[in-house]
Amino acid sequence: MELMQLMEDWKGFTALSDVDKGEGYEQKLKETIDLLSNAQRLPAHRHEYLLREALTTSDFPYLFGDILDRQVLASYKAVDPVWKAFTKMSTNRDFRVSRRFAITGGDQYLAEVAEKGEYLASERTEDYYDLSVLKYGRQFDISWETLINDDLGALKDTPERFARAAV
Repeated sequence: MELMQLMEDWKGFTALSDVDKGEGYEQKLKETIDLLSNAQRLPAHRHEYLLREALTTSDFPYLFGDILDRQVLASYKAVDPVWKAFTKMSTNRDFRVSRRFAITGGDQYLAEVAEKGEYLASERTEDYYDLSVLKYGRQFDISWETLINDDLGALKDTPERFARAAV
């Protein structure tokens, strides 16, 4: 699915807060957080053993799958875009400069015409403009250990922050 399609219809993307989590979700989430943050203050070797025993990507597909992408897109969707009101959508195949052509003029305010008065001609000219695709982004370099040690949750809003920065 292309990004432009996603930006237009947002089909299939739901904010995480709106997803039905199922029975026992809160308890499972608490247990997962307790295990990840070592809430029981187990010795390091015991904690590592329990993590290795419990954590695989198949055990927590939502935590270790593509949830970050869906969360960012849902947060991005939460902001009403205003650009659609004054832009025309088109595509570029690559990052090279492409030229767009336009006919300008003729859309000024209409002049008042007196009884049996003359209608003024509007001037129409051709014009062009160049555009190219630019990309914007940022990455947040963070270690697995830092995520595990983030018992205050100071870093968990990073996807939402990036989504807000994108609009």
